[in-house]
Amino acid sequence: MGSSSQVGSGDLHPLPAPTSSIPPFSKWKTCGCAIAIIVGIGGLAAGAVGLADLLNNIVQGDAIVMMAVGGGGGTILLIMGIVGIVKNCINAARRSDSTERAKIIKSIDTQGGSVYGPEAWQIWKVKILNVVPPLPEVTMSKKDQVLLYIPEKVLVGEEEEAKDFTLNVLREISDGPFRYFSEEVAEQFGETRAPGWVLIDKEVLPESRNQTYETQKGMVEARGCSMPSVLEAVLLNLMVFAFTGERLYGTEPWTYTRCTEKVDDRRSIVVGSFDPEEGLSVLPAYNLDSRSDGVACVRRNFS
Repeated sequence: MGSSSQVGSGDLHPLPAPTSSIPPFSKWKTCGCAIAIIVGIGGLAAGAVGLADLLNNIVQGDAIVMMAVGGGGGTILLIMGIVGIVKNCINAARRSDSTERAKIIKSIDTQGGSVYGPEAWQIWKVKILNVVPPLPEVTMSKKDQVLLYIPEKVLVGEEEEAKDFTLNVLREISDGPFRYFSEEVAEQFGETRAPGWVLIDKEVLPESRNQTYETQKGMVEARGCSMPSVLEAVLLNLMVFAFTGERLYGTEPWTYTRCTEKVDDRRSIVVGSFDPEEGLSVLPAYNLDSRSDGVACVRRNFS
């Protein structure tokens, strides 16, 4: 565990802005696409002239050449130009969104990536409707723990629809990334709610790997905390990733935290294996005591 500190004290460390792999919008690319469209239209016109000449019984060979070269080439260039402009428009929109996210990240004080309060929800363009309880006074390790606020009711989407904040709503507003999200979990626990402040570990307890559900439950309770809910574990991973690009329960080594819920009251749910290419996995555990499955500690009561 890292050094402990009181929330709200100490130096503030600015978070790095997220990097984007989207190439910058190029006016030269746009001009090239426009030229391709113009030439393509000209080619189609030439093909049309060839067809007209053929119908008027002029030299058949020349007419066929005009149709083939002008029509075929024009069609190809026209398609290339349209596709190029569409791609540039999409890239420009993504680049604009990335710039907006970078501004949001810089404007929000997460106390070095350890506190994600109500302001942090701006990252997903969400407005919180309920009254937010005050930031709890808690001694925590900023290196090993994250203090998260989970709302009760939110406005989402361009129409600003009011919704209870659930696991399904989190999937909707964050868009993952998910490598795999079990339909069984979504059906049985998609409407799970867990409003309030939670303090959750960034890593699973090292000694909790390769242990059964009951053993892991006893380990966290012995520390005065609980196993995370699916909603809490998924939110932790997605919120931290959205702000810092860090994948907490990752693949080096393969790591899942076991959650308190069970699919069909039999198979416990695990969250983790945050793959760099594909995203986070949420699924029922098929092995009762896998070496990849540990458990993180969650604290909800701060009085």
